Amino acid sequence: METNNTRKSESMVEKSLRFAAIDVGSNAVRLLLSRVFENGNRSFNKKESLIRMPIRLGDDAFTKNHISEQKAGKLIKTMQGFKYLLEAYEPIDYMACATSAMREADNGSEIVEDIRNQSGIDLRIVDGKKEAEIIFANHIE
Repeated sequence: METNNTRKSESMVEKSLRFAAIDVGSNAVRLLLSRVFENGNRSFNKKESLIRMPIRLGDDAFTKNHISEQKAGKLIKTMQGFKYLLEAYEPIDYMACATSAMREADNGSEIVEDIRNQSGIDLRIVDGKKEAEIIFANHIE
């Protein structure tokens, strides 16, 4: 039986916007799928899913200044999987950022290119200032 609240809830989902974010960090790679809802002149976010893969790029990047082929391969496979999830979720936009481990690794740019070629994901290595801005903005929310 359909209720008034069910119709309202379905209507809100239809009016929501889907977004996604990928964070390639030194400890884990995360994919966040979320919606933004409008409520009058206010908007709010709702996390729908967060997938975390503990690849631990920092183990290589911070000790050897180089990400091993094994960890790079796991990262590329993870990003390929995330690409399929993005295609299924159909966000209107997404952002993919890599932080300190990829910045420190001498092969970070090469791995970013491999990810782009093998998954189609446009991963950007962000500098420390941009990383801090993203973290600050996320904690305000």
